[in-house]
Amino acid sequence: MSLALVLNQSAAVQNLQFFSLVVSLLTVVAWGRWVMRAARNIRALYPGRPFEFTPGWSFGWYFVPFANLVVPFHATREIWRASCADDDPYSFDGALNAWWGFWLASNILANMTTLANAVAAAHVRDLAGIIAAALALLVVTTINKHQLLRAAARVEN
Repeated sequence: MSLALVLNQSAAVQNLQFFSLVVSLLTVVAWGRWVMRAARNIRALYPGRPFEFTPGWSFGWYFVPFANLVVPFHATREIWRASCADDDPYSFDGALNAWWGFWLASNILANMTTLANAVAAAHVRDLAGIIAAALALLVVTTINKHQLLRAAARVEN
């Protein structure tokens, strides 16, 4: 293998890593904006109802070590339940629970694979991340749908 080929492959890997970092940062910003907006929406839909998590802390807890393993889930569950429970009495937290489980698994595996540099674990991590992303889309669309239905019902009344 020639030195030029190795250098070209190294540059390609660095470009891919940079692109991945940019996409990750944009995803964090988009997720944060959505979480805070959804938390503000439930306050507008249920004025006077007490909520445990403020819109800012609904997202901020993702950055608090150890608490970020549990508290963001509780904040998102609060948004989920306030958005969905009244519209659908059969609504349950299954999609939300699955999303959080896969999200935690992908992050834990990401830390393990960084330490161990294990290729097989990296594939499992990536698969868990893809499933978590698909479930996150389901959570977002479900909450958005129910919040829009609730807002439309309020306008009609």
